[in-house]
Amino acid sequence: MASNGKQETAETEGQGGKEGNLRVRRSTNPTSIASSIISSITTVTTITTFHHSSPSSTAKRRGSSSGSKSTCLQASLPKAVLRSQHPLRYVWVFWHYRRSKGTTKNWMDCQHATAEMDSLEAFWRFYQGLQAPSVAKINQDYSLFKRGIAPMWEDPANLKGGQWIFVIQKSAERYRQQVDQVWHEIVLALVGAIFSPPIMELICGVVFSMRISCFTKISVWVRDVAAVKELLVLGHELKRLTAFEDCIIFRRNDDMMVKFIL
Repeated sequence: MASNGKQETAETEGQGGKEGNLRVRRSTNPTSIASSIISSITTVTTITTFHHSSPSSTAKRRGSSSGSKSTCLQASLPKAVLRSQHPLRYVWVFWHYRRSKGTTKNWMDCQHATAEMDSLEAFWRFYQGLQAPSVAKINQDYSLFKRGIAPMWEDPANLKGGQWIFVIQKSAERYRQQVDQVWHEIVLALVGAIFSPPIMELICGVVFSMRISCFTKISVWVRDVAAVKELLVLGHELKRLTAFEDCIIFRRNDDMMVKFIL
């Protein structure tokens, strides 16, 4: 999806040096990804009134009054956008996993597909009401996957794949802000299909996982661990996109072995 603004092409170096034609499109204008998505798909009008803020910054503006209320993205789409549907490159399905204490249900019985989004408008309507991951309860997952792929290792699309994993310590000073930012930026990047076509084809989805352990995980799932060049480009771009300062690791789905650390 090409943006109307000025673009530059970035090359990322992996173990084998420059990755040739594995390029990632990025905007030189430091606006949000959400704004880039809007401008790139809108041919009717030039949008100048759209404003985007992350879930964490929204919570900050609300102050202590937010309480247990959903901390979510607050934005208004211009009427010119709402009047027409803007199809996404891929259809995305949101999955919610919740396992109650003492339940005898198996893992898949606790996993539910709750929304399917094939347009920018459908995504935005759903995303505005989604509770921020940082306030999710223990034993909950948020997953956003391409239609036809389930967020489970046994799915045929995931059998030969792996995950780029962000590990965020709950004891970190900016834990909630960091969790929300990493999730938020990755979700918008996938929905907006900002990566090159080979990399977008490689990606299956993203999972946020809240457990009782001392850390939280956000992982980007891919379908083929043999696509080393694309994997390395994706890893570097995910770190740049999220401004994540700690290491991220790549782990295979079949044997859980760590393959890369960035």
